[in-house]
Amino acid sequence: MSGKILFVFLGCLFCFDLIAAIDYPWQPLLKISNNTLAKAILPRYLNLNLINDYHLSSKCRMDIHRAINALYERKTWSYKLFDSWARSIPSGMMVGTFADLGDFDQCISIDPNHIVSKYCIMDLSIAMPKPVPLHLKTHVQVLNDNETKLNGTIFNHMADKSSLFYYVHLWMGICLPESCSQKDIQYSFNTTGITQYGFRLHSSSCNNGGKKWKLNILQIISLIVFGSLLSMNVISAIYENFIQNENDSSLIKTIMKWFSPIQNTNKIISTKSLKQGELSCLHGIRFISMVWIIIGHVMVLSPRNLHRRTFEIPFKITGLQFQPLLNGFYSTQTFFYLSGLLTSIVTFKHTKGDYRKFQYIPFILMRYLRLTPQLIMYMLLDSFTSVLSNGPSWSLYSKRITYQCSKTWWYNLFYIQNWFNLFDICSGHTWFLATDMQLHIISGIFILLLLRNYRIGMMATKFFIIVFIFVSAAIVYIKKFPPGLMLSYSGYFVLPNEKSGELLLFFLKPWIHIIIFFTGIITGVHLPKWSPKTIKTNVKFFYWSLVVFGYLFCIYYTAPWLNGRLPINPLLSAILLPLSRIIWALVLTLIVWLCVTNNGIFIGRFLSWSLFRPLSRITYSVYLTHPAILFICLHSRRNLMSDREIDDLSLMVSMIIFSYIVGFIFTIICECPFANIIDYIRNHRSDMKNTKFNNNKSKCPDDQRMESKV
Repeated sequence: MSGKILFVFLGCLFCFDLIAAIDYPWQPLLKISNNTLAKAILPRYLNLNLINDYHLSSKCRMDIHRAINALYERKTWSYKLFDSWARSIPSGMMVGTFADLGDFDQCISIDPNHIVSKYCIMDLSIAMPKPVPLHLKTHVQVLNDNETKLNGTIFNHMADKSSLFYYVHLWMGICLPESCSQKDIQYSFNTTGITQYGFRLHSSSCNNGGKKWKLNILQIISLIVFGSLLSMNVISAIYENFIQNENDSSLIKTIMKWFSPIQNTNKIISTKSLKQGELSCLHGIRFISMVWIIIGHVMVLSPRNLHRRTFEIPFKITGLQFQPLLNGFYSTQTFFYLSGLLTSIVTFKHTKGDYRKFQYIPFILMRYLRLTPQLIMYMLLDSFTSVLSNGPSWSLYSKRITYQCSKTWWYNLFYIQNWFNLFDICSGHTWFLATDMQLHIISGIFILLLLRNYRIGMMATKFFIIVFIFVSAAIVYIKKFPPGLMLSYSGYFVLPNEKSGELLLFFLKPWIHIIIFFTGIITGVHLPKWSPKTIKTNVKFFYWSLVVFGYLFCIYYTAPWLNGRLPINPLLSAILLPLSRIIWALVLTLIVWLCVTNNGIFIGRFLSWSLFRPLSRITYSVYLTHPAILFICLHSRRNLMSDREIDDLSLMVSMIIFSYIVGFIFTIICECPFANIIDYIRNHRSDMKNTKFNNNKSKCPDDQRMESKV
């Protein structure tokens, strides 16, 4: 009897266990040991078992120890902390994926009542031989090629792509207590033993998600300035709609007009010509060139570590189908040409050929005043970069921008930033403004010569161009540069220590751009003499065929050198690089001549399309602000970028749209008021009566101020 009772009792216990297992399917998870949990969750590329190691700061040691103990107690906040870490090896490394960003949002979402967390990116580099190869496809001797046993192994596979490792590091996202410093991270990494395999912690950048953000002095000034401008725009709109008296001619009404968003917007979006004798085709040229710059920056400025398949980058930048997009630097050449063209057109128009009406100092001063206020406003806007958004790689670049602008902002005010390392200057893309300003200063001398004695001035200008053709050729020959600006020769552009390569430094200087700028000046002098004329259809198509041939030559003449197989011939490079600038200048001159003489056929009609007028008028603001839009778009990403063509196209289109939206807003709030104020001062100062020739006509928006604003 007792045996039956025991059997029934044991049977009931089994049934209860079975019911419990059925009713509570997660019950077995409670039996996972701490050792198993630690192996599954805790990372191996940082040593966290340092509770008794006094090389770490005491607060960091205690917080990590507390977090590990909380993990063993299955606390949610601790699991969030360690679960936000990247895994040991990023998935897809064999195709060039070298970043695992972990989970940024989960890391910074931890309740600070439990622990104050911060997200960091560890930038790990592997040992590479010196010197840095000039071409991305160069075979780098990182392994002994005689070891046949390595054939078909991951080592041989990686060695074939090793030239990329000078520029692409291993990024690992981690989540740590706020108390752990950069020094703590470095020491913890060094004690893992990974360094013996050639890896080193190149840098680490941390982000607390804005939990402790405070306004600095520069940001306070920026808020005051932008708040004042925005307030003036709102007040002006209210005044114009509800208060103003049509018969009122007071200074208050004038000031309200300066800031009026309604009047300024109406002028900008107007598709009608605002000036007689306007060169309508230049609107289309400006818009297309600006779009080309944006596309080029999207392709070139995207950090390689944010791409999934970086091994495809060398093949993409050497592919013929991508060369029209990657050669966006020709768009800057176009703006140099337009700058010279309109400088001479407007100067000769307002001086009526009388050199006594030309005043050199006001000529330079008005140019400076026309460009500088907007540049200052953009630098102030840049001071807010760190708080405009957030993301895994945000702090890597926002801190750099903040540091650069705090040290080198004054370079921009003197327009000398093109003489320094591009990675050290504030708002690197403004190198163009510096080069253009320097060319503008030089051009005043030749304009005065042209006004005093046309024949001597023209001879001097042409001689100046020829001199710098030879100067540019000599520099290219001596430095042994490649025959063009090919991104596959990355060693000439960017060095791994974030220094500008020699070819990039050469491109930033005015020497090579003198050719096309002063060709524009010569064209502007001759342009008033061109009148509409009838040309036979076959002749028109012949001229346009020359335009197309010149374009194709400039884009593709470097094709034989793209893959690095053909050795660089310094003499050939010295001929081809300046020649490409001459051909590009002639192509633009031919386009302008065909459009002015009414022989533009469908291309001229397209370039003169009225829709391009409003888009052209905001070019300067778009150029200033579009890198900030790109920065926000790229570095607020939570995932890596795909290299599919449809994704690239989507990014480019969205960048173009948002750049023009932000550029329009920046024009209304910042550019138009300053331009209107300068125009008012110029027209109401008796000692400035003779300076109205200047090509920087400041009314907003004025089609006459069509000179380069990028």
